[in-house]
Amino acid sequence: MNMPLYYFDTVAGVHEQDGCGVTLPNDDAARLEAIRFVGASLADRPTDLTGTGVFRVEVRNDRRELLFMITSFLTHDVERDRPGLVASIRH
Repeated sequence: MNMPLYYFDTVAGVHEQDGCGVTLPNDDAARLEAIRFVGASLADRPTDLTGTGVFRVEVRNDRRELLFMITSFLTHDVERDRPGLVASIRH
C-alpha cells in the first residue's frame, strides 16, 4: 500500500511552494511533521518572522488541496514588556 504524499508550502511574505513533498502514513503524521518543520524552520531562519511578523506552513495533499495550516506570528507580551511568539493550527 502506498503512503500518501504531503506538501509543506511556506509563507513568510512570499509563498514558496514545496516541489517535492514527503510521503507519510496519514494526516496525523503530517500534522506532527508540520509542527517539527515550523520549529526547525524558525530555529534555522528566525529572520523569516522579522519582515511581516508571520510565518505559515500550509500542508497540502497529493492533489494540492489544503488540509491545514500552522501560523506563527510575533506578538508583544505587555505584562513582561518583551516580544513573544504565538502559533495556531487551523484545519
